[in-house]
Amino acid sequence: MKINNQYFAILTGDIVKSSKLKSKDREKLSKILLRTSKYLKDIFAYNIPSNIDIFRGDSWQLFVTKPEISLRIALMLRAFLKIHMKNPKIDTRIAIGIGTIDFVQKNKISSGDGEAFRISGLHLEEMPKEYNITIAFSENIKNNLTKSLDIISKLIDYHIKNWTIQQARAVSGALRNHTQKQIAKDIFQSSITQQAVADHLNKAGWTYIQLALDFYEESVRNLL
Repeated sequence: MKINNQYFAILTGDIVKSSKLKSKDREKLSKILLRTSKYLKDIFAYNIPSNIDIFRGDSWQLFVTKPEISLRIALMLRAFLKIHMKNPKIDTRIAIGIGTIDFVQKNKISSGDGEAFRISGLHLEEMPKEYNITIAFSENIKNNLTKSLDIISKLIDYHIKNWTIQQARAVSGALRNHTQKQIAKDIFQSSITQQAVADHLNKAGWTYIQLALDFYEESVRNLL
């Protein structure tokens, strides 16, 4: 499938310190990644046309047709990994590349090519080890604002690295625009109170993350 004159997002990632995981955990991780991508497809429908493509055991790519929601999807993916692996230290590095695409195979994203693929792959390779997320844009739209958006993603990253599993669960609901009452009922199966949800969100830095995320989404929408 060849695609012209449109901007898309390619998310390329790898699991942090995957070589130190036990073999059973590595196997579980692949299953969790696939389950997570199917869950994200259910939420975002046509904006994620294909399942996540896992390669080399601990690396993956995801195709997002609506670039402005790429950061939200990246945060949800990181939250779900922590939740379903039941380990807050489990994380993935993610490079979001926003640009054009020459072609993409529906069932094997990593076989695709184009500007967004190259940007994403290159910036994952060059990402400093202290960060777990970076965002890079096509040269045609790169400016001081896009540089600021990358900096914003790294400030969000600081909060994510400190999430507990319960905080990740609360944020996963907030990322879907659920109310605290809905999160208590649907995400926690009414096992905690609305106030407890509020406490988890507060400790996770959600108020600041939400502000940054809203700014990112509006900015990317206007850029494209």
